[in-house]
Amino acid sequence: MKVGVLVASLIFTLVVYATQPQLKKEISESEAIRLAEEFIVDNGYTDLPPSEDKSKLKCESVHCGLDEQSMKIYRHKSLLRQAYGVWRYDMKKRGKGSWTVVFRHNCDHPEYRRTVPDWEKMCKTQGRAVTMDLYGNNLHMMHQDCYLEFDGLRKIAP
Repeated sequence: MKVGVLVASLIFTLVVYATQPQLKKEISESEAIRLAEEFIVDNGYTDLPPSEDKSKLKCESVHCGLDEQSMKIYRHKSLLRQAYGVWRYDMKKRGKGSWTVVFRHNCDHPEYRRTVPDWEKMCKTQGRAVTMDLYGNNLHMMHQDCYLEFDGLRKIAP
């Protein structure tokens, strides 16, 4: 009887364990940077063409910007490809937090040079950031610009 209960208990434990989602592995800083750099290329922010795989394209939170005109005018060549800095935000509980990878604006972007007041100054002091969870999921472009100098940002590019 005890052996039967023990076997049943073991089987139950194995079934429960096998059907539960496994803990995700937190990614390293270099993996976060790589994912963010791929994200901005795929989404058309660099001098390279955007991904042909439309499932990789992500809307921004306020203005989607995935139509052909927005991609060409506002996204294309707006950011430099190499990440400028990285910041890991940790909450008190392990596994809660995010990665933020900051990119510099392309100061030569023709539309922004034409339409943004003080573009020359702004493009040297502000950039855009890609955020993701600590596991490298849920990548998105932050809507607002961020400063290139802030506490906790580790610069990785000059």
